[in-house]
Amino acid sequence: MAESPFKVEARDKSQDPLKKKTLWQSQEIFGEAKMVMIQHQETIYRLMITRQGKLILTK
Repeated sequence: MAESPFKVEARDKSQDPLKKKTLWQSQEIFGEAKMVMIQHQETIYRLMITRQGKLILTK
Protein backbone atom coordinates (compact mmCIF):
# COMPACT_ATOMS: atom_id res chain seq x y z
CA MET A 1 0.00 0.00 0.00
CA ALA A 2 1.30 3.47 -0.91
CA GLU A 3 2.07 5.94 1.85
CA SER A 4 -0.73 8.48 2.39
CA PRO A 5 0.15 12.09 1.46
CA PHE A 6 -2.06 13.28 4.33
CA LYS A 7 -0.85 13.98 7.86
CA VAL A 8 -1.96 11.26 10.28
CA GLU A 9 -1.79 11.81 14.02
CA ALA A 10 -1.39 8.89 16.40
CA ARG A 11 -4.22 8.33 18.84
CA ASP A 12 -3.71 7.54 22.52
CA LYS A 13 -4.82 3.90 22.65
CA SER A 14 -4.67 3.82 26.45
CA GLN A 15 -7.57 6.28 26.63
CA ASP A 16 -10.92 4.88 27.81
CA PRO A 17 -13.05 4.39 24.63
CA LEU A 18 -16.19 5.49 26.50
CA LYS A 19 -14.62 8.93 27.03
CA LYS A 20 -13.75 9.49 23.36
CA LYS A 21 -15.59 12.24 21.52
CA THR A 22 -18.40 10.89 19.36
CA LEU A 23 -20.07 14.13 18.23
CA TRP A 24 -18.12 16.45 15.94
CA GLN A 25 -19.16 19.84 14.61
CA SER A 26 -18.57 20.02 10.86
CA GLN A 27 -16.48 23.17 11.40
CA GLU A 28 -14.07 21.08 13.51
CA ILE A 29 -13.64 18.62 10.64
CA PHE A 30 -13.57 21.01 7.68
CA GLY A 31 -12.10 24.22 9.06
CA GLU A 32 -12.08 26.49 5.98
CA ALA A 33 -12.05 23.58 3.49
CA LYS A 34 -15.02 22.36 1.47
CA MET A 35 -13.68 18.79 1.13
CA VAL A 36 -11.79 16.42 3.44
CA MET A 37 -10.44 12.91 2.91
CA ILE A 38 -11.28 10.13 5.37
CA GLN A 39 -9.49 6.77 5.39
CA HIS A 40 -11.54 3.83 6.67
CA GLN A 41 -9.59 0.58 6.68
CA GLU A 42 -8.00 0.47 3.21
CA THR A 43 -10.47 2.82 1.49
CA ILE A 44 -10.26 6.61 1.17
CA TYR A 45 -13.53 8.56 1.09
CA ARG A 46 -14.22 12.21 0.27
CA LEU A 47 -16.59 14.19 2.50
CA MET A 48 -17.74 17.38 0.79
CA ILE A 49 -19.93 20.36 1.63
CA THR A 50 -22.23 21.28 -1.28
CA ARG A 51 -23.17 24.83 -2.29
CA GLN A 52 -26.49 24.21 -0.51
CA GLY A 53 -24.61 23.38 2.71
CA LYS A 54 -25.33 19.64 2.62
CA LEU A 55 -22.78 16.84 3.11
CA ILE A 56 -21.87 14.21 0.50
CA LEU A 57 -19.68 11.19 1.25
CA THR A 58 -18.19 9.39 -1.78
CA LYS A 59 -15.59 6.69 -2.43
